[in-house]
Formats: sequence, C-alpha cells, structure tokens
Amino acid sequence: MAALVTGKTELISPDLRELFSKAGISHLFAISGLHLSIIGFLSFTAIFYFLSIFPNCLITGRSKKLAGAITLIPLSLYCIFSGFSPSTQRAFIMTLALLFSFISEKEKDILSSLSIAGILILVIDSSALFSISFQLSFVAVGCIIGGLSFVKKESFPYKNNLLGKASLLLCITFFASMGTSP
Repeated sequence: MAALVTGKTELISPDLRELFSKAGISHLFAISGLHLSIIGFLSFTAIFYFLSIFPNCLITGRSKKLAGAITLIPLSLYCIFSGFSPSTQRAFIMTLALLFSFISEKEKDILSSLSIAGILILVIDSSALFSISFQLSFVAVGCIIGGLSFVKKESFPYKNNLLGKASLLLCITFFASMGTSP
C-alpha cells in the first residue's frame, strides 16, 4: 500500500514486483493522473463542502472556484511527497491546466487545456516529446475526450445516479485502454 501511495517501488519485494509486472499492473506504482485525480477529487469535494457552509460563498457561486484554487495546495503537497517524478510532473501540469480552465469557466474547451498542458510540458523538457510515456499520456487523454464526447452525443445519463457514475468510470477506463492498446 505504501508503494502504491508513494510510488517508491523499493518498498516491495522483487518477487512481488515481478508478479505485478506479469499481471500488467506495475504502472500503478508510477504516480500519475490516476493518483492525482483521486487526491484532487477528494480534496475538491471536502473543500467545496466546507465552503458551502458559508452562505456568501455559496450564493455568489465562488465556492466551486475557490475550492478549485485551494485544491492546488494538497495536489502540490502530494507531488512533493511522492518525489515529483516525470510522470507526476506531467500529470500535475495536466491537472493544473484542467483546474485553471475550470476556475476561468472554460472547462468546455478541454482540447485547449490539453494543448496548454502539452506546451507547458515541452517548454520544461522538450525531449519529453520523444518519451513513450508522454505520447501515451496524451493519446490516452485524447481518446478519453473523444470517446466521452461520442457517449455524450448518445445522451448517456452519466451524472444522474451512482450506476451512471460507475458506468462513466468504466467508459473512461475503456477509452484509455483502447487508445493505448496499439
């Protein structure tokens, strides 16, 4: 569990590491978008519910934006805690771009957010373009965006209930897997 949370694989035995590798799930130990999305979701939800007890924030509609901005703090702390590996940096920049689009009310323009994240990553490290992990990250996110836009057109009720939300998570996993399988 500690290796899964921190990304430090030296905490697990070589035999267990080999089993994870054979099962094809050793990528779970790399701190990436999955980890940051879990931390971001939990932080955003807790902060939003805390801010909703203040009527002024709730009535003016600032509670969601403020929660998005404050969520950057636990995300940053988690990235520092986990060692800020290249996959963590990439996921953090992508999450930053997504949060800033949310705060600026441009969340419908997800491709621009993805493009900004890609440009920022390449400004920091231009050789990342030739990294397979960089390419797979953007292919996976692009396939998720494309797949979900198709599902939305078919009026999939993903926000209405728990079953719909669970189905949405399965769709996200399916589209990411389909995009990166080749």
